[in-house]
Amino acid sequence: MTGLGGRGTAVVTDFGIAKAIAASATGGAHGATLTQLGTALGTPAYMAPEQAAGDPNTDYRADIYAFGCMAYELLAGRPPFDTRSPQRLLAAHMGETPRPVTELRPDAPPELARLIARCLEKDPGARPRSSSIFAARSTTATTGGAGCAAAGPSCAR
Repeated sequence: MTGLGGRGTAVVTDFGIAKAIAASATGGAHGATLTQLGTALGTPAYMAPEQAAGDPNTDYRADIYAFGCMAYELLAGRPPFDTRSPQRLLAAHMGETPRPVTELRPDAPPELARLIARCLEKDPGARPRSSSIFAARSTTATTGGAGCAAAGPSCAR
């Protein structure tokens, strides 16, 4: 794709859940409903521990975890946990710590690697509180810019 000024534009898509929603709406999968209490829904390689456990209190922080998985993969060249069955992937998300990005990519900015590791915290409360904080801190980590200064005091969390 070409964006403004002829520059390329990155597009990230995942239609897995969209397909499940469409199947549920049309009575696909033998009329099954889309979700039920205690059921995990998502792509195993990017599922937060609480999502993998089917926690009904899963919230936006699962998206921060998934973003951390994507950022890890973009920087390290592979997901935090790979070459496993879907069940083992979910178990890894729930109980293992991924290798530090800097072990797989020594030239990665250390602050960015630490930020990705925070996104991958098992405890949702230990993850960055919002995507805007991640955006500001990643800008600071990669360019030495004033990303956190512009985001205010909450950027440190």
